[in-house]
Amino acid sequence: MIDRLLEHQNLVDHIVRRKFDGLTVCQKNRLKLAALNPDDWDALRALHQVLTGFDVTTTIVSASHYPALSDSFCAITKLRQILISNTDQSRYLEFLKTTALNYLDMYIEKHLSKGQQKGMLIAAFLDPETHNDMSQDDFSKAMEIVKQKLEQMSTTTSSSTTTTSSFLPLSLPTSQMTFSKKDAAKQRMNQLAGIGMNLLNDRSITAAVEISLFTNAIKTNQSFKEFWVTHNQSFPRLVTLVRRYSIVPATSVASESAFSVCGFIARKQRSSSSSRTLRQLLVLK
Repeated sequence: MIDRLLEHQNLVDHIVRRKFDGLTVCQKNRLKLAALNPDDWDALRALHQVLTGFDVTTTIVSASHYPALSDSFCAITKLRQILISNTDQSRYLEFLKTTALNYLDMYIEKHLSKGQQKGMLIAAFLDPETHNDMSQDDFSKAMEIVKQKLEQMSTTTSSSTTTTSSFLPLSLPTSQMTFSKKDAAKQRMNQLAGIGMNLLNDRSITAAVEISLFTNAIKTNQSFKEFWVTHNQSFPRLVTLVRRYSIVPATSVASESAFSVCGFIARKQRSSSSSRTLRQLLVLK
């Protein structure tokens, strides 16, 4: 609405300032009240410029596009950059940007937990479409969080593998022997020694080395899907984080909509439908 009003500024000024014949005093006074002075137009232009950033952000995180955590992080970061920039701005624009930035920070602090903010950092770090757009501060924070997560995963994997390695069978069925005799002999020796194959694979590359290789490989123009389809075997630890954080939806609209659809489909007239039929109907819907 504001953009259309600004687009027809000349027309609006012409109408409210033109002297029409046959108007009553009351109608003339109403036209005078509707007139906008230059300061009013400056304030409207400043408001339109600030709200444009919020409008684009809303489009990015709209549930119709199924946004992920990396999309929400990118939208919030870009919006903050727009509100922080202070080049060639009027007093109205400066005031509106400062006020909007304060309210945005208050909203994030109130409605996003520390865990959610860390999850968005991790998702943005692992997404090639947002990784290279991260600021140095956000990149350092994400790097530290990812390192901590990988160290925790390595500790958990090592302890679980050590615990279960003694229970591995000493002989494998012939149907599982899909590798060479040399590899089979190596696995047999590891089992006899009480060492699991997963533990050897984890030791073959450290978490720090995996992150270093990842930061070099992600400097690409590939999409999220293309990158991880190509490198899912190269970064086994990071793939686990991708499955944990990068597929989390940014909003709960899709899940709430699924529950609403499910409630409509599984009504009393269809109470005899099986759970399999219900799942298939939800997919078709």
